[in-house]
Amino acid sequence: MLKGVVYEAHFVSLSMLKYLYASSNTKLAFNISHEWLPPFQLRFVNLSSCKISNGFPQWFRNQTKLVRLSFSATTISGPLPTWLRKLLVIPFINLSHNNLSGSLTNLPSVEAHNDFEYPVLFLQNNRFNESIPWLLCKRVDLYYLDLYRNMLIGKFPYSLKNWQRLRVLSLSSNRLIGVIPSSIGQFPSLT
Repeated sequence: MLKGVVYEAHFVSLSMLKYLYASSNTKLAFNISHEWLPPFQLRFVNLSSCKISNGFPQWFRNQTKLVRLSFSATTISGPLPTWLRKLLVIPFINLSHNNLSGSLTNLPSVEAHNDFEYPVLFLQNNRFNESIPWLLCKRVDLYYLDLYRNMLIGKFPYSLKNWQRLRVLSLSSNRLIGVIPSSIGQFPSLT
C-alpha cells in the first residue's frame, strides 16, 4: 500500500541495487527524468500496477543485465523506444495492459545466451498495430507469447518454424489475415 512519487534522488546511493520490486502499489508513481543514468545494473524489475510518468522509462536504456522486466498496467503509452531494440534479449518481458502502440520491431533483438528456463513475452491488451515482425519470428527461445487483444495486422507469419520451444501462443482479438501455416502443427510443445 505504498503511495507517493519516486524520483531519481531515491536511488542516488543504491549502486548495488539488482532487484527492484514495487508491484501492486497502485498509488505509487515513478517520475524519473529522461536524462537520468542510474548508478546500478538491475537484473529483475517489477513495477506492475505502479504509475510510470514520462512514457517508457528511458533510464532502462543502459540496463544491460536485465533478466526480468515487468511493467504491466503502468499507464505507459506510445511506441516502444528505438533504443530498446539494441538491448540484449530479456528472457521475461511483461508489458501487458498498457497503451503501447506502433510496431513490435523495437523489442530487444540482440541475442543473449542465458539460462532462463521459460522465456516469455506478454504484450497483450495494448494497441500494437503493425504486422508481427520477422525479428520476433526469429526468436528460438520463446516459451510463451501473448499478443492477445492488440490491433496487429497483416498475414499470419510463415516464418514461425523457429518457435519450436513455444508452449503457449495467443494471437486472438487482432486483425491478422491469411492461412495458418501447417508447420504450426509440427511444434512438439504447443498446447
